[in-house]
Amino acid sequence: MRKLFSYWKKIILIACLHSICLVIGSIYLQKLPWVFKGEDSLIQWAIILKRVVLEHNPPKEEFVFINTSFSNQVIDNFDQYGLPMGNQVITDRFELTQLFGIMNRTNVHKHLIIDIFFEHNSLADSLLSIEIESLERTILAAILDDNNQVKTPIFMNEFGLVTVETLDDIFLKYQLIWNDSLKVLPLRLHETEIGENHRKVGPFLLSQSEWSMDSYIPDIRISQFDVTVERLYPLVNLPDLLYLEDADIAKLMTGKVVVIGDFLGHDNFETLTGQIAGPLLLANIYLSLNEGDHHLTWGFLLFLFFSFAVISMVVLLPDKQMKVNTGWKRIIFGSSFIIYLSILSIISYMVFHKALNVFILSFYLFGLNWVLEKVINSEKLKPE
Repeated sequence: MRKLFSYWKKIILIACLHSICLVIGSIYLQKLPWVFKGEDSLIQWAIILKRVVLEHNPPKEEFVFINTSFSNQVIDNFDQYGLPMGNQVITDRFELTQLFGIMNRTNVHKHLIIDIFFEHNSLADSLLSIEIESLERTILAAILDDNNQVKTPIFMNEFGLVTVETLDDIFLKYQLIWNDSLKVLPLRLHETEIGENHRKVGPFLLSQSEWSMDSYIPDIRISQFDVTVERLYPLVNLPDLLYLEDADIAKLMTGKVVVIGDFLGHDNFETLTGQIAGPLLLANIYLSLNEGDHHLTWGFLLFLFFSFAVISMVVLLPDKQMKVNTGWKRIIFGSSFIIYLSILSIISYMVFHKALNVFILSFYLFGLNWVLEKVINSEKLKPE
């Protein structure tokens, strides 16, 4: 009896230590920009279950979305040597000058996100620069060039990256800091909300009060359908907005996050739940940061620890004790790792907004169980 107790004590201790290693490994795997084929379907089902099982209320944060899809201006296009090479289309900067002038005079917005990259010069820039550089609580868009170097806007104001990574043309994971120091626009905005700065520490972010994941799967709380069909939030075309009186525009924007960009044109991304406009995606990421989707919480770590401790016990016990002797039983036994981890991944995303790399962990667990069984059998064959 004492020998049996000692045996189980060792198994539990080793399982707990192995579980800690799995927790660390699974967190590091979160930084991978890709997932195996099939894991995206798991995440998709997790999203659907979350929407069906858990109540989906519109976020409390109030937005005003200003669409620039129909506000276009043609300017001269020049090559790298300054020689003319035809025309190009940009967002109408005369209309933007009018809008920003009104917003400067009223100054009632909570935040202003300008998802327009100001790269080329135009005739309206002398007036626009005065207005845009005077705006308070405003952040502009910056991008990365082909050499992964930051390209900043031509106007002086706060800016953040709007670079979005896709996998097979589908948006899934979002990286918060690029090149170790370049922060994305939603993170810059989130930092102003909490009054803290984040720095990169390996695959994590560290601020004065929280540890977070640098790469995570943000929840899409406001869909394109919510904005364009259900009209849960104001979506106004820029030319139409300028027909209103200053007082009416101020009433519309008071205390709200104003997002300006192309909502109905060509700035679209495919997600697991449908297509979404780039500016709306930024708004959703800003919401996800405020809701803590990226946080590395004790609840998540404990969930992983106990879940991995259970599966570690199964892996460490000899196959004979698990009554796994024949080939077909081993196939079912190996498949159970995938099923178990798939269920964990769905629960993890629904509760903590973090999916697991199911197939990598399953291959590892099956391989470890196979190696341990070979070692046990070889020890039995040794002469005493």
